[in-house]
Amino acid sequence: MIKNSSLFRLALPGVLIALGISFISYFLSGLHKFLDSFALAIILGVLVGSCFPRKNSLWIGTALCKDILLPLGLLMYGTEVNFEKLSLCCVIGSNILFLCIVDVAICFLAVYFINKIFRINNKTNLLTACGSAICGIAAVAVGSPMVDAEEEDVTRAVIAVLVVGALSFFCTTVFFSKFFTADIDIYGEKFAVFCGMTLNQEGLVETAGKFMEKGLDTLALNVKHIRSIFIVPLGFVILLLSQLGKKNINSEVRLSVIKYGFTIGFLFFGAALLFTFTPLGNYSDAIRPMYKLIFGAALAAVGLTCDIRKVFKKETLLNTLSAFIGWAIIVAVFIGLVFFSPGYITINQIF
Repeated sequence: MIKNSSLFRLALPGVLIALGISFISYFLSGLHKFLDSFALAIILGVLVGSCFPRKNSLWIGTALCKDILLPLGLLMYGTEVNFEKLSLCCVIGSNILFLCIVDVAICFLAVYFINKIFRINNKTNLLTACGSAICGIAAVAVGSPMVDAEEEDVTRAVIAVLVVGALSFFCTTVFFSKFFTADIDIYGEKFAVFCGMTLNQEGLVETAGKFMEKGLDTLALNVKHIRSIFIVPLGFVILLLSQLGKKNINSEVRLSVIKYGFTIGFLFFGAALLFTFTPLGNYSDAIRPMYKLIFGAALAAVGLTCDIRKVFKKETLLNTLSAFIGWAIIVAVFIGLVFFSPGYITINQIF
């Protein structure tokens, strides 16, 4: 039996490395909006975990960070969600909530079934589909315990989300910004909704806001936040899908995973409700740096468990391709609505 003091000493190196990566990522993200602190945290974590020998102290520390800081980070993520603003966004832009639901469903199903055709590992498939449909790397990290993912599964999903995020941002800012802003009175608002619906990282949406008229960047971020609230319900979907076809599943393992799902759901929505309808909402800006650092450390810990050298295989390429196809499908759906149903997305006023 390891005493608490001994366990603390064993875990300390891994915890300090994760926190250090989070601090570095947070600092670098302040240099440019394109540099998302969460994406940087998991990228640096993967690089460090892949390049240096893995000792037991690192494993214990990263496991501790994931078990404690991931739920805590999701609790603090809930403080970023303001239901009043999101409801206002849905009123201002007709059908935006419905479009977000359709967007999440189509993207998830597209990636999931394309990966089935490609015969991608089920855990990798579920994490990639979840990350592509909602909020990128954060969704991969939150979903990994729910499907009992191995390090290779997480690494492949992270690579797919990052590569498709970069490609989608390039296409959006180089090509689609000109398409949608050809007549700002008609398409400018739709470009904001388009960015919020199709870019998988919040940092990418913020950077894309530089291509918009003043006020439209807020609309884009609120649309992105509407997508993010589906992280909990979709987490239960991937939990269910991960259990299909399995036999002789340990009941204790299944119960612990279900408890984890309900815990993160309670923390996320509980925090969101408190910071929407109580005076605590006045402090959301003040605690944002702490939220970035805590959730960043949790994501860095996830990255530290990955080894990129093990996933340079055909499966990784096909998994990334399916994520890109999923993004292309939701882009096609959105542009189809703009062209063939021009009155479907209307903006009554700007934030």
